[in-house]
Amino acid sequence: MNKKFVVIADDHPMYLEALSLRLQSVAPDITVEAVQNYTELFDLLNKKSSSIDAVIADLLMPHGNGVESVKYLCERFSNVPLLLLSGQDDFVTRQECLDAGAKAFLSKCDDSAVLVEHLKKILKINNSGNTPQQLDALTPTQYRVLSLIAQGLSNKQIASHLGIAEKTVKVHVSAIFEKLNVNNRTQAALLLNK
Repeated sequence: MNKKFVVIADDHPMYLEALSLRLQSVAPDITVEAVQNYTELFDLLNKKSSSIDAVIADLLMPHGNGVESVKYLCERFSNVPLLLLSGQDDFVTRQECLDAGAKAFLSKCDDSAVLVEHLKKILKINNSGNTPQQLDALTPTQYRVLSLIAQGLSNKQIASHLGIAEKTVKVHVSAIFEKLNVNNRTQAALLLNK
């Protein structure tokens, strides 16, 4: 199996180190390089973009300006998938980043398993070697809900975990079932873990 090269960009050294260690512990076939601001990230991408398999970046870092930096990254380095992390999780910013080309926009409050699943999906290093195409149709929130379903959480527990109403979870679950063409939670979870 080929080693995957992932860059993590975050201006908080402790978070950067913890995330690097977490990724390497769950996916030993990943090599991680860490940078602490947009200037370092742009420099590294200019030198090595052809060998970088994914970038995980904090939205708000020094030497950049959030969504505009994301737009630049996605235009200039369109061959490198970008996963964004942010302590601010507002709908407008999330949508602007996804529209600009980011593959995922995750809250720093999310469980690290959500990030790992998104990264595996993008790198296609899950157990079967590829991800069912239907999963690509899910929104980031639907993907998080599906990840929590796969962990065995009820709608009420998912609502509590994500800080949303249980009715909203039910809407997401229905949409997930429709997009994945499944009839129940077990089938959906199996598709995620395929």
